[in-house]
Amino acid sequence: LVLQTSERVLFTNRAQLTKLRTPHVLSLPALYLKHNWPLRYVGVNSSGNRIAVAGSHGIAHYNYLTQRWHVFGNEIQVSLSPTLTT
Repeated sequence: LVLQTSERVLFTNRAQLTKLRTPHVLSLPALYLKHNWPLRYVGVNSSGNRIAVAGSHGIAHYNYLTQRWHVFGNEIQVSLSPTLTT
């Protein structure tokens, strides 16, 4: 389950949905939001452990297992990332 606001993502995967009643609130990095606000698109992989978001220019990728954001500001950075090209 994914809900999106202009600056946050509320998220829970299938396994957590039965255990937890409240979703995780993922705040995007401030620097990413400064240049890409508002958040426009959100996608989740089939296993529910990776989330990709897109704003005005760049994209960001959240890994639920490491609980870290990876921010990409241009096409070269995106093309060099094996996570986003496979």
